[in-house]
Amino acid sequence: MKHISSFVFLLTLFTSSGLNIDLAYAKSIYKIEYLTIDQGLSQNTVNSILRDADGFMWFATGNGLNRYDGYSIVSFWKPDLPSSLVNALAESEGHLLWIGCSSGLTCLDRHTGKFTEIDLSAELGVRPHIAALTTDKEGRIWVGSLEHGLFLISRDHESGELQIRNFNMSNSQLSGNHVASFLEMNDGRMYIGTNHGICIADKAGRQIHQFARAELSNSLVLCMIESIEGDLWVGTFAGLWVIHQSTGKSELYVHNPNDPGSLSHNSVYDIRQDFRGTIYIGSLGGVDIFQPSTNSFTSLPYKDIDNFSLNSMFVRKILIDTDGNVWIGTEK
Repeated sequence: MKHISSFVFLLTLFTSSGLNIDLAYAKSIYKIEYLTIDQGLSQNTVNSILRDADGFMWFATGNGLNRYDGYSIVSFWKPDLPSSLVNALAESEGHLLWIGCSSGLTCLDRHTGKFTEIDLSAELGVRPHIAALTTDKEGRIWVGSLEHGLFLISRDHESGELQIRNFNMSNSQLSGNHVASFLEMNDGRMYIGTNHGICIADKAGRQIHQFARAELSNSLVLCMIESIEGDLWVGTFAGLWVIHQSTGKSELYVHNPNDPGSLSHNSVYDIRQDFRGTIYIGSLGGVDIFQPSTNSFTSLPYKDIDNFSLNSMFVRKILIDTDGNVWIGTEK
């Protein structure tokens, strides 16, 4: 497979010196690569990005699923997928790719090329709109839906059959039926981002309780990370929360039009941290890089004259691969 330098562009290394970003220097040494419909994407709106165990890149778009090998793009639509609006991706053991769409969930065996639709409608009577996917250390698949809570999928060790359990506001302590994000903590607990804050599932995946943070109780939690420092970073439509778990204290970062070092936009869709500790925030205002020395943010340029820039301010997804490349999925 060809070595891919970046989806939108490569960022990681020029933040290594005290996290002070010199964009002029970066332009001289870093290659920028764009992937759009001109290069074969089925649509320019990229909702999710995944790099599989074999190094292939997968892009969930508003019109199909795309696989990129560094040279060319292969696209998948209906009838392989429940719908062409693909929102979320996850990979599990056995080379299985899980694909969350607006009309349900399907699983691709990457070795055989076979797609299998997963029936989540037995108790609901409708195909749920899938908003989030993740896998945990136990090999289970966590599925977040737009209106029907979450589904936990595991495999029976004896029969090999899939077992599916639904958690919602009626049958559990889930605080909201819109589940938009997941985060597996280092201790094995699963944090669940809902439209009414965060809930926590125990390691066994049997019990759910609410995360007692009043500041998040009315927020749709779009994304979460546990930083290297042990802090919980939470993206919402109302800003970026940082909860210091060692002290219980929290900070809220919001956009201030009079402060160029503030967050670019209050709608935060994704947060990532690279191996150096650099934190990237994707929002409706582009990409911000957190500067801990000044407790402020540096924004990446948008459509500057040298083309060292984002092609859209609406950043939906960020992925940092094992080579340190930063892939940025945008609205267009």
